[in-house]
This record gives sequence, structure tokens and C-alpha cells, in this order.
Amino acid sequence: VNVLKKIMCGALVALACAGTAFAQDLSVTDLGGAKVSLSSLKGKNAILFFFTTWCPYCRKELTLLNSQYAVLKQEGVEVMPIDVAESAAKVLSFSKSRNLTFPIYLDEDSSVTESYEVLGVPTYILIDAAGATRYKGHSFPRDYKKLTSQGTP
Repeated sequence: VNVLKKIMCGALVALACAGTAFAQDLSVTDLGGAKVSLSSLKGKNAILFFFTTWCPYCRKELTLLNSQYAVLKQEGVEVMPIDVAESAAKVLSFSKSRNLTFPIYLDEDSSVTESYEVLGVPTYILIDAAGATRYKGHSFPRDYKKLTSQGTP
């Protein structure tokens, strides 16, 4: 248990990206069964948010993200909360119990999570309109406007 705590605590240390990597495409399914790809958001800023329903830090960040969702949407930032390795039924029940207002996507086999090298949850990845990764960390990127206005590397 102590080893797991150390791993999770280590995973909570935010990692800032230099903005030199371009995000790879991903394909996830929403709770209604529709497939969505990152490439469909080309030309828009996006925040990917990897989480699980059992993670207390994720729940806190989901509450924050839910409160910011309308503003982010109005500013043209696409929000993609991606649940890692849980069933649609479990995530749907969780979403309803928390009154989450945004669409939630599933990475049931963790393939997207692994391809983005996510180490621990919660993890945010901010991608600018040109497709460059501008931030990767475990807390909401409060300076997202500045990060997405930097232009392509």
C-alpha cells in the first residue's frame, strides 16, 4: 500500500510540456456509443482529461472541470474527459450521480492512455489549435489561454 501511495503521490507532480510535441490522433467512444477522434477537432484547442471514477483527486478535478465547462466551451476549448479502463455502465452511473454536464469518453482497454504516456490520474493534456501539446500535468492548466495563444512551435 505504501508503494502505491508513493507512486500515486509521485504521479501528482505536474509535468509541463515545452510545446514541441504534436498530439497523435486518438479514437474514443462516448457513453452513447459514438466514436470521436481528436482529428475531428482540428483547428480547435482541446483539453484531454484522463480520470477514473474511484480516484478522489479525479473527482475533485471533475467538479472543477464541470464548473468551468460552459466557459471553456464558449471560448472554443473542446473538453474531452476520458475515463480509463472502466465500463460504460459504471461511468454513466457515476456521471449521473455527479450531475456532470459534459460528454464523457471511454478508453476501456487503456490503449489511448498508454499511447499518451499517462502516468497516474488525473492527467490533463492541453492541445492547441495547431495540434501541439502545450501542457501535461495533474491539475487544471489555469494558464490555458496563454498556453494556447503561443502559436505553433
